[in-house]
Amino acid sequence: MRFMMIVHPSREEDDDEVRRLRRLREMMRYREELRQAGVLLDAEALQPAECGLRIAYPHPGEEPVVTEGLSDEAGASIAAFTLIETPSREEAIAWARRMPGPDGIKGGAIELRQVLEASEVSQDAATRAKLERFRV
Repeated sequence: MRFMMIVHPSREEDDDEVRRLRRLREMMRYREELRQAGVLLDAEALQPAECGLRIAYPHPGEEPVVTEGLSDEAGASIAAFTLIETPSREEAIAWARRMPGPDGIKGGAIELRQVLEASEVSQDAATRAKLERFRV
């Protein structure tokens, strides 16, 4: 079972360099534990939301609308993600609970979501095989 841990950043940024470096070391140590346990598939930090853009489809059949610079709508911003594969939901939860807290002073969160597998999308073997080809 694959799971994505989605890191939502704190609303208040911590400007203390020593604390930021300590959290970075904690995260690197955590990712190494995931790797050694054989459950880590991928992990990346993302540029701040204001560096991104949104492509919206407000009306079917019309051109999409591109908006530069995202705002943090109700905590929807994503600072980083970690993709893991575990034999059970319970093990994924245990790994997520061990993840160091998000950067910042308060208000960050880690969201755990199970990846939708090809077998859950279609019962047709040919369709599932095609979907599996896109899996990295």
